[in-house]
Amino acid sequence: MVLDILLNSELSVTEKILQIIFCVLAVLLALSIHESSHGLAALAMGDDTAKNQGRITLNPFKHMDLTGAIMLFVIGFGWASPVQINPNNFKHRKAGTIVTSLAGPVSNLLFALIGTFLYLLTFGFYIQGQSGVVLNIMYFFSIFTSINIGLAVFNLIPFPPLDGSKVVAECLPFNAKYKYLSLERYSFIFFIVLILLLRYFNFISAISGWIFNLFFSITEPLVSLFF
Repeated sequence: MVLDILLNSELSVTEKILQIIFCVLAVLLALSIHESSHGLAALAMGDDTAKNQGRITLNPFKHMDLTGAIMLFVIGFGWASPVQINPNNFKHRKAGTIVTSLAGPVSNLLFALIGTFLYLLTFGFYIQGQSGVVLNIMYFFSIFTSINIGLAVFNLIPFPPLDGSKVVAECLPFNAKYKYLSLERYSFIFFIVLILLLRYFNFISAISGWIFNLFFSITEPLVSLFF
């Protein structure tokens, strides 16, 4: 993502700096939404661990994982510092774990839907007025939407310790569950293989593009009401 901006010869230095700033803001906000949603869901299901650790907040410094943030910033997928939960505190352990795990990706998709609406709305205003300020706002919403969708899709991959794996684990028999979750020890190798794979088959971008088109079709009729 950042490399695309830096290598875009059609952008001036000022435009590149502005767009990189937008990327940083979008990444920090998307990560904060993701992790604080995990914490809120855990609290709703009976576990106050995240609340007690101050993780139910949009303050990005409470959620920062430097490596994950840099990867999200540079190549479009990554992670934050995981919110800690205590499943023993859940009123219903299995349901609590599944709901808490899905809360992060679902919240990102919800905000991506909102971001798509705001992107199309500002695009309409830009067509009418050709304002540079509106164009910049439109670009921010496009980045914000893209980051949120990419973060959701990546975290739903069913490989430990990603959110998708926790949902799958709760559907497995006891012995299979813990063998499956033990694959987390190979997560570094998995991420390296994934990065190499994405050079030839970027399924994250393909799925993200499909989701964006879906959100576009949902929000376009609403935006048309304003014009």
